[in-house]
Amino acid sequence: MCRVSWARPRRLNARFFPLPPGRAALWICAAAFALRLAFVLTVPPERLAIGDQLEYDAIADNLVAGNGFATQPGIPTANRAPLYPMTMAAVYKTVGRSPRAVLVLQAVLGAATVLLLLWLLRETVENEAAAQIGAWLFAVHPVGIVYCGRLFAETLSTFLLALSMLLLARHLCRGKALEAVLAGLVMGLATL
Repeated sequence: MCRVSWARPRRLNARFFPLPPGRAALWICAAAFALRLAFVLTVPPERLAIGDQLEYDAIADNLVAGNGFATQPGIPTANRAPLYPMTMAAVYKTVGRSPRAVLVLQAVLGAATVLLLLWLLRETVENEAAAQIGAWLFAVHPVGIVYCGRLFAETLSTFLLALSMLLLARHLCRGKALEAVLAGLVMGLATL
């Protein structure tokens, strides 16, 4: 593995920490998903009808209805980047108009982001315990949980950013050009 040349942190002496790598990934990801899903399932519908969420939802509705990228039929907009409303539209097209289904997808993406962060930290930090602590901190961070329960692009963007950073770190460690290309493509996708 490629490691950053930081000073090696002292090993923690707790009996159950760090967990074996495979078990740690499972527990951290499961906890992240459970916290996000619990929040998503308790968000009152009226909390989804405010601010930017209305605009994202309207664009997704118009995309599904065939009215183009518009907040109102016949009035195209360029106020929002296209990836998130298109993702919402894909969910609406698949399961019907369900903002809650989009939030569940975001809970999955939020948990996957935690897993990507764990892998990124393992790739760049010399200590498994430090990698696990970083992933646990992100798994339970309130802002990461709350954003999964809002129709905002941040959860998808954070997932794509973490994926591109992991691919870039792997490229820097292994020197494979494909990983650099994929990192660039994913980063480009994140800007949409």
